[in-house]
Amino acid sequence: MFISSLSWSPSNEHHLLSCAFDGEVKLWDTRGNVPVHSVKAHEDKCFAVDFFGPDTFCTGGNDGKLKFYTLPKYKMDDEEDS
Repeated sequence: MFISSLSWSPSNEHHLLSCAFDGEVKLWDTRGNVPVHSVKAHEDKCFAVDFFGPDTFCTGGNDGKLKFYTLPKYKMDDEEDS
């Protein structure tokens, strides 16, 4: 798998998005070693991913489409309620 783009979350220092040539976008928490969420954003290659606000991201793919997604809310075990 070839990772084509990365984007750090503007609202959570531990969250990172990646996209790859398999069309998948994954949300990573740097405190773990597996993605906490993934979505098949494009049928072909995904070239770009970037946060669009604190819980929304957009992707661009080989299909010529720009797609927007809202992230589900995640709370890690060591985070306190606010």
